[in-house]
Amino acid sequence: MFIKVGSKFINLSEILFFEQIDNKEQGSFTIKLFFSDSLENCVLLESQEAQNFLNYLNELGDIYPTESSRQVEYYSNHNSTNHSKELSTIEESSDVPPPPILETLKKQIQSIKMRMEQNLEIKPWDVTRLRESAENIHGRHFGFFRKGLEKYSEEINEVQSQAFLLADEAEVYIHCYKIDQLLMQTAINVRASEQRKKILIQAHSELEKRGKLTEEYKQKIKRIKEQDAWFRAKKKISEAEVMISVGNTKKAQNLYKEANAVLKQDWSVFFPGEEPPIIDQPFSKQLEF
Repeated sequence: MFIKVGSKFINLSEILFFEQIDNKEQGSFTIKLFFSDSLENCVLLESQEAQNFLNYLNELGDIYPTESSRQVEYYSNHNSTNHSKELSTIEESSDVPPPPILETLKKQIQSIKMRMEQNLEIKPWDVTRLRESAENIHGRHFGFFRKGLEKYSEEINEVQSQAFLLADEAEVYIHCYKIDQLLMQTAINVRASEQRKKILIQAHSELEKRGKLTEEYKQKIKRIKEQDAWFRAKKKISEAEVMISVGNTKKAQNLYKEANAVLKQDWSVFFPGEEPPIIDQPFSKQLEF
């Protein structure tokens, strides 16, 4: 995914980590972005561009590790072709930190798990980035030295497997979450009702395709369809009750007829081939879902 920060286009999936440098005297800060292909070709964001970048990550709920100057220097030294140490000496070093993408992936897993446990919204792009991080974990950050790949290979494979499994679960969670939200909300106009219908059809289809459409969610989907099928009819009934309250029974009777007509029409959209309920007095119990 590319984002535009000022005049720069940045590929989020290729960010290795970033370093925030505070200028306390001027009350400002800059951000250096380091990418997986090369630590030497970093991107510098200053003032408003730096703030826009942080704001954007915060908006997406995205996670990238920030590194201290010592860690940035460590990675730069081991990645530099001009560094005085021989590769063999580097590979013998026991001071090999975990690759930043591994820590990023762990944090992404933790973030998505937390949101699922607390019934919070997860965006589709959260799952996309989780998959991208898991898919790229072997090839993105081990150009510095071969020993890192060997040292963390077992943990990498374990976290990668966790990420793929969680991504599958999160995709199901997203569709279940949408259904739960539709059930708690009501349409405010015809346009909103049409939008609800599209969301419901997609969620229903995706759960069914994955074999995750449980009996619980079948019943929830049915209730949402009933709510939306009654939407226009309920408006007519409300108008009819107002007419009754002012003594205009003839107008009320016409509104009841219109309510039956629109209910029949809308019921056939949500429940093809089924006969709709007949609106008759009293109406209140029929309309309680």
